[in-house]
Amino acid sequence: MILSFFDNAIISKFFTIVVTSITVMTAATGCTIPGVGTIGGGPSSLYGVLKNDPNNTDISGGTYLRANAVQIGPTTDSKDVNGTALSTLSIRKLQQVDKDTLYALTVEKGLFLSSNGGVTWKRKYIYNINSNKSTPEEKTADTNAKIQQNDQFNIVDFAFDISSPKTIYISGKDITKVGKIFKSNDYGNSFLPTYTEVEPNISVNHLTIDPLNPNRVYAILEKGAIIRSLDGGSNWQKIYGLIDPPVSIGFVVNSNNLLYALTDKSLLTSADDGTTWTNIPLKKKPKAANSVNSVSNNNNYFNSGSPDILSSITKIVFVQNGDYNALKTRQDQGINTLEVFVIAEQQLWYTDNLASGLAPINLPLQNTQNNLLDLAYDPKIGTNKLMLSVDNKLLISGNKGQSWAISDNIRTQEKIGSIYQIVIDRQNPEINYLGLASLKK
Repeated sequence: MILSFFDNAIISKFFTIVVTSITVMTAATGCTIPGVGTIGGGPSSLYGVLKNDPNNTDISGGTYLRANAVQIGPTTDSKDVNGTALSTLSIRKLQQVDKDTLYALTVEKGLFLSSNGGVTWKRKYIYNINSNKSTPEEKTADTNAKIQQNDQFNIVDFAFDISSPKTIYISGKDITKVGKIFKSNDYGNSFLPTYTEVEPNISVNHLTIDPLNPNRVYAILEKGAIIRSLDGGSNWQKIYGLIDPPVSIGFVVNSNNLLYALTDKSLLTSADDGTTWTNIPLKKKPKAANSVNSVSNNNNYFNSGSPDILSSITKIVFVQNGDYNALKTRQDQGINTLEVFVIAEQQLWYTDNLASGLAPINLPLQNTQNNLLDLAYDPKIGTNKLMLSVDNKLLISGNKGQSWAISDNIRTQEKIGSIYQIVIDRQNPEINYLGLASLKK
């Protein structure tokens, strides 16, 4: 039974995975989150990644293991032998490829890859850091200069081909403030530029790859332009302009592989590869129609914007059960038949029919100014197991969100940063990862 899973305090079996580089930490490059603030590093809390694995026999009784082994190419980590800076990296994005392979994007040091379930991480450099200098001193200086060049490229997003995860795209803005996209066909061991924005001061902020046709790649520029490549990144064209600030772009495989773009005020969908778009306002259900687990007396229910339309949207989650192969054969569900969660107006909203609107879910929170950051569902049993991050708290529900418990089992010696992302293992949902970040207002 799912509730007994949580009662056994499996969440207490987290261990810390941290990542770093050989150079002295530089100031964090900020990344604004609509309605939340800025992601950035900081010295006072624990960041990096936490992992919960009940099968790890080395962890017992709330004891945490910290894995400090970070592979960083041809050199070794000699500046942080005491581990004082190893946990200072804020996670911007965390994605699992398979049971052993994960990508982690950090604010300060870019992209990392783990091939052993998060035990060790290897940094992936956009620009080659190998040196052909003759003396050790010259090689060290040259390598450090090349690492600094990598540090100065602000990677904002990445996406990998789920049918061939060695293919990965990264996007962001370089030191000259030119937006770019790079592509790798070897798990990030080498990158080549595939897109350069012609207008200055415009980053490439959001990426997605069509899961059923990886030659189709989409991105959203900082000011809302959607660009598309139909040939694996060789050629790009601008196809649409968003009016409101963009939040994300992706596909709903269960709904005829529908392409969507989310802004802080609405959901847009395209059924023709991005050529035309339909605006779907995310409506609030009338209070009388709310379900039993909805907020019944929340004064903030109609607190901003149009009284019946959600605003300040920061995340949307379409519930799509099954692994990739199952999803490929199940594409006939209309978008209005899917379960959907939305984080907006500092609340969590839910519907099983978008056309009928979304209702707020009651959460055990005293402060209405909490930052709701991420929600994940069990890939095998769906909404019967939910995990929600609120600042540095982890909320757990075993009954479709009707009731929640705040986990008190993340017992690191240090105060942890905000839980910016939750990843639940697709093959073994008892294993999960938390990406920690510093949120700066």
